[in-house]
Amino acid sequence: MAAFEISEYRERVQRVSANMQEAGIDTLLVLSQDHMTYLTGYEGDSDYVPQVTIVHAGDTDPIIILREMDLYCAYPTVYLDESRIECYPENHIGTPERSPWDVIGRRVAEIAGSGRIGVEFSSSNFSFADHQALVRALGDRELLDGSSVVTRARTKKSAAELA
Repeated sequence: MAAFEISEYRERVQRVSANMQEAGIDTLLVLSQDHMTYLTGYEGDSDYVPQVTIVHAGDTDPIIILREMDLYCAYPTVYLDESRIECYPENHIGTPERSPWDVIGRRVAEIAGSGRIGVEFSSSNFSFADHQALVRALGDRELLDGSSVVTRARTKKSAAELA
């Protein structure tokens, strides 16, 4: 069960979406575990493997992509409909032939279309190797620094958060 009402999470997504517009970002890859929790309620604490919350400007709800085995952590904690919770296969972990970023990158490209993509580059769980794998998956797409977008939305606390 999510910690807040659905309306609270959707207001958060709206604030992030507005900040994205100001930053010139159409699709944002949220990589910080804290920010993922803030936007979706996800409390899997599994940021030792790639995971992402994707916010597309104007959407009501984000999409999260997790490791397959972490789906069962997501279902009881997020407010999202199951159609917004996606995964990559377990066989993409720990192998040089496949990367979770291959799956994530393809999905981001679908969602973003020709729009501008922002990434939380300052996230402590996004390594240089992760960045390289994401760039390979997305091709020649320019990636913008979206590190401050969610942080700015979190600075003003709602009544529900204060309670």
